[in-house]
Amino acid sequence: MPDLARLTRVIAKQGFNIDALADKMGIDKSTLYRKLEGGGKKFMMWEVESIIDHLDLTIQDAREIFLP
Repeated sequence: MPDLARLTRVIAKQGFNIDALADKMGIDKSTLYRKLEGGGKKFMMWEVESIIDHLDLTIQDAREIFLP
């Protein structure tokens, strides 16, 4: 299960909030909120890739967040 606490910290550190990240990803904010509230278990691969791209995550950071 993804490390959502760390993901939330990175989102804030990059100057985003959930609404802004969802907008950048091209998805409805309620969809992103629902996936986060569900523990991140239902993220699709393209969504993970989009989060990694928009937050400029390193490979190491992405592994630690999405493959803890």
